[in-house]
Amino acid sequence: ADWDPIAVTINYKQSDCQTSMGSTSTRYGLTRKVTALSALTNNTAPVTGGTFVGWGFECGYVPQAGDVAGVDYLTDAQAYAPTPSEGDVVNLYAIWINEATPYSITLDITTDGFTSMTYAGNTYTANTTASCDRVTTYNNEAPAETCTITLPTLTGGISGQNYWKYSSSRFNEGETININSTINGGTFTAIAGLKSCTPVSLLKNSITTLTTAGSGAGLYSGTTNTLEANRLVYKGSAADTPNRLTFGGDTGYRIISFESDNTMKIIRQYRYNLRYDEHGNGNGGTDDGTITYANSSIQNDLNTTFYNGLADYAKDAIYQNHTFYAGKVKWAYTDLNSLATLYSLETNSSYYVTNSNVGLPQITDYFMASASTNCKSTTEFCRAAGTNCTNRYCNDNNWMNDDNSMRFWFINYYDLTQYYTYQWEMTTGSTRGPGYNTDLTTKKYVSPVMYIKSNTLVYGSGTSADPYVIDPGRCSVSTPNLTCTISALSGYQETQELTINTTLNGDTLDSTPYSWDNVEWVASNNKTGIQSSGTFTAYVKNNGGGISSCYINLSTRLQYRSRWCKDSHKVFGNWWKSGTTCYTSYSEANAAYGNNSQQYAENNYMTWYRSAPYYTTTCPYQPDPDNPNSIAYGYRVDTYARSVTCDSQTDENSWENWSSWGNSSIESSSIRQVDSRRVYYAS
Repeated sequence: ADWDPIAVTINYKQSDCQTSMGSTSTRYGLTRKVTALSALTNNTAPVTGGTFVGWGFECGYVPQAGDVAGVDYLTDAQAYAPTPSEGDVVNLYAIWINEATPYSITLDITTDGFTSMTYAGNTYTANTTASCDRVTTYNNEAPAETCTITLPTLTGGISGQNYWKYSSSRFNEGETININSTINGGTFTAIAGLKSCTPVSLLKNSITTLTTAGSGAGLYSGTTNTLEANRLVYKGSAADTPNRLTFGGDTGYRIISFESDNTMKIIRQYRYNLRYDEHGNGNGGTDDGTITYANSSIQNDLNTTFYNGLADYAKDAIYQNHTFYAGKVKWAYTDLNSLATLYSLETNSSYYVTNSNVGLPQITDYFMASASTNCKSTTEFCRAAGTNCTNRYCNDNNWMNDDNSMRFWFINYYDLTQYYTYQWEMTTGSTRGPGYNTDLTTKKYVSPVMYIKSNTLVYGSGTSADPYVIDPGRCSVSTPNLTCTISALSGYQETQELTINTTLNGDTLDSTPYSWDNVEWVASNNKTGIQSSGTFTAYVKNNGGGISSCYINLSTRLQYRSRWCKDSHKVFGNWWKSGTTCYTSYSEANAAYGNNSQQYAENNYMTWYRSAPYYTTTCPYQPDPDNPNSIAYGYRVDTYARSVTCDSQTDENSWENWSSWGNSSIESSSIRQVDSRRVYYAS
């Protein structure tokens, strides 16, 4: 039997169920394929990165598990399946899938001595990648922007609360975090928690194992060993002396000493290979003046290139412009006959270098680093062959002599008139020891020396396994007994100046961040030009971030002073009667008179006088209150006055000296000048 194909109209709509992508008319029975997406208009994905799946017969259709293409939905250009009726209009809706790319992070456990981590139930002994899947969506719904990862727990590490660090953010072990496109691919580093840190000034006092004699490695006390009272010096072999220090991330530092001013003197051995000076070349060189550390090119190199290359927190820890002892030393038995003599030459105040943040080691730093009991005699403080320099015990048991092949510069220069540019250096070979060199343009190793502030926080014990470390970001923010006080200028001031004084566990801190509002932190501990009263609060912060505050009350008062016209410059007017007073008895009238006669007044430059009392009927009174007719007469005293001015208001010779400032208000007159009142601020 013959039959005619059925006419059908197919409308193609975007996944929003409204936007048309066109329509086609077909005859069911002739062709049953739907138009391919690529042949339609407006066929872009509703979500960037989406993939076209096919066509649904209902708006919002999403393929489910078990759905069959061609029956439950159509793939692109697939045959149309349902049996239509003549003239049917069929709507097909685009189906898009938005597949989210998984995110991942790297978990780094290579730092701080961790042995393993537990992630997603598995144990890992090395760095690993942690991944999470973002939720896949359909049509107009964008995929999730994040997925979650639970950070591993850690095994091992240095004591303290372990945590994970990403950029400047900190996360706990076992914490579930959101991973987004910014964090995706990033590295989370395992950190062994905040350390219990000690300020340098307290570290000096907390090391109880001190040595006063013997050859053991350690920290020595006593002026025989240290050349200064309240100073501690490390002595001993390089392997055994617990003075290792990591500073600015560099593990090559050593501690020379804890100084009497509570700073810590440190050295970075063999950091550079530099000329002492680019121009000075000893006897016969091109330089025509004495080359000292203060004017050498090496000083400039260390305080620019080297210093500027340090981390900011390392620069903050350095005592700025500390005194470096660069005194000149002769090649003479008398100059080298004892450590004390040598040290007195080095510390000659005429040769201080105070404009440097970075210096070089002194000759005595090298000798004091030896724990050899034989490093005591006069024969040990020179290096050249000769009767006085046959033994070299000070090279023994000396942590600064860790490499016999290294030649390095000292800060002291050689004192000999004809050799203007000789400089002390460490020599090598059989004559190992400090000696002078005439060629300052030959490169030798440089060991930068710095003084660390007393409030700098330190952790560790100085051993090779546990070196001292200066890194404020790893220190606990709470440091006990950080206190401050505010002092004002003494006496009364027209403008007041306040000074913040800071102590940490009783030790005065020479510098620390200061603030007057707990927002802006500055290096200066002074507030000047104050012209107001009230309460002023200051804040101080140690390198670990601990903050303390203190306050002071300022009061505002006014002061006055005046000066009188000199008697010899007073100009008086004529006398005139200014008043009359009556008294009932002569004794009262005479007491009021007080012998202040006209002559007395004029002799004493007075502006008034009183007449002697006299009996008169012009002073009647009623002696008997009960008898109105009783009348008696009393005594009268007249008062006379005269005007006075000063012959000049501007001539200083007409006036006495100014009085002291006082708190009472003063009125001016023709013979009394009042100065401008003074505002003062007092605590």
